[in-house]
Amino acid sequence: MAVPGRYLYCVIPCTEEREFGKIGVGDVPARVYTLHYQDLALLVSNVPVKPYDPTRKNALAHEKVIAQAMREFPVIPMSFGLVCRDEHKAKKLLSDNYTGFKEKLELFEDKMEVGLKVWWKKENFQPEMFRHEPRLTELKRYIEGKSSGNAYMMTVEFGKAVEAAANELRKKYEQEIFKPLQQLSVDARLNKLINELMVFNSAFLIEKAREQEFDLKVNDLYLVHQKILQFKYTGPWPPYNFVDIRISDV
Repeated sequence: MAVPGRYLYCVIPCTEEREFGKIGVGDVPARVYTLHYQDLALLVSNVPVKPYDPTRKNALAHEKVIAQAMREFPVIPMSFGLVCRDEHKAKKLLSDNYTGFKEKLELFEDKMEVGLKVWWKKENFQPEMFRHEPRLTELKRYIEGKSSGNAYMMTVEFGKAVEAAANELRKKYEQEIFKPLQQLSVDARLNKLINELMVFNSAFLIEKAREQEFDLKVNDLYLVHQKILQFKYTGPWPPYNFVDIRISDV
């Protein structure tokens, strides 16, 4: 019989062996338990060593395990689909990264991650670009008065001017929205934009004791900008955006 691998969910500060029930990834929910090195533990389950597709069922199981651990401990979440070849490799992962894991767990104690995505409302995007950059009106008028062949280069220039205006406005909104929230957080990140209507895509690591204060600030900023922008405020999440420890050779 093949030796099973160990599917990795998260790292927690824990010295005693723990069981988390049959809630893990797999066609049949796998038993989740702890593997230990000194005062750290990995939450794992026994699984075949193979790629795991991020189906809804698997992704929900992965997040459920981490969410259950978060009720008691600060956690370092593992990316979906990480499987060690055996128990020895899983424990070696803890020992090799012990110092980095300890530092992160101390940072994450009594903290939580929240996310804020901000978009232009679709109907407001172009009007705001035109208000910010008056030259766009002239370019559009010129393009509309020319044949398609003659207008090609001006259309390209128009597109570049819209992009430049959008980037300038993004910087403005980062100062007006992201920066005040950053001041209330322990750490903050700006992530990759999803589409051209997105103003910014941010994550914040905040103290749990300041959650209400942070929520109220988000709401205040939304009320100021709601006519032009839409907000999507989510969380709490495991602190994925603030784990910069690279795991390899699992």
